[in-house]
Amino acid sequence: MKRALFPLVALFLTSALADEQTVYIFRSGKVTQQIDPYAELKAAHRAGEVIQHRENHLRDWIDIPNPKWTSPAYCYQVKPAPIVPIPPAPLPNVKLPSNYIAPPTKTPVDPYLEALKKGMQEREKQRQQEALDRLADQVEIQSRILFQLQYGQK
Repeated sequence: MKRALFPLVALFLTSALADEQTVYIFRSGKVTQQIDPYAELKAAHRAGEVIQHRENHLRDWIDIPNPKWTSPAYCYQVKPAPIVPIPPAPLPNVKLPSNYIAPPTKTPVDPYLEALKKGMQEREKQRQQEALDRLADQVEIQSRILFQLQYGQK
């Protein structure tokens, strides 16, 4: 008795009678099993779930009231339940004393901005010192002129 190398053979039938996605498994010339890739989707549709469809991955999912099951199975899905955001936990009711002062909030320090501010402050101090030096020189010159005018020295 000869044994076949592949006792189970899966064939993809593409004809007018069978849609392109159904897999028929033959054994000894007879169909032994039929695998429907839409089985779960069809069961969900019969249970009242909304089925969605999209032609390609770039488009949004569209609700279909009566799906035709002509596109590949990956083009269909059961509409997911809406995501309900979880509300934040309520804050405990804590009474603060009337003289309570909240600590100051410390903002993060940017080292580049801090260096820039420090450089600007140093330049401003230098400008002020130069202005004071010029003023002192002018005062000294004026006092010499006054002294010379008062005492007649040249």
